[in-house]
Amino acid sequence: MYHGPLRVDFLFMPGCCCASPALRLLRQVLNEEHRDPVVRIIVIATEEEAIRHQFHGSPTILVDGVDLEGASIAREGYRLRCRVYQRHADCLGVPHPELIRSALHTHPGLRRPSGTP
Repeated sequence: MYHGPLRVDFLFMPGCCCASPALRLLRQVLNEEHRDPVVRIIVIATEEEAIRHQFHGSPTILVDGVDLEGASIAREGYRLRCRVYQRHADCLGVPHPELIRSALHTHPGLRRPSGTP
């Protein structure tokens, strides 16, 4: 298994009311998991950018290029819109903390060598 750095992208549309709470939650979970990746924050303002960045709605979080809700979400396509997470926190557009935590451990973003916490 490759043990390179974790890549996390946080994508959102300007004016998204769920972006700030989702970003705070993402950083909180990363801290709790003792992960310190650079989080790339990407503003998505056009349909072309939505396609290029695999944007499923605002906000979208990608862990090593994989959406928190997995590859099956791709069937809905990439476009400018609000995001509604199947498993959400208090706000429909904010993912549940366990969804983020699960992505850190099951997506290709898991870069912990065997035997390390």
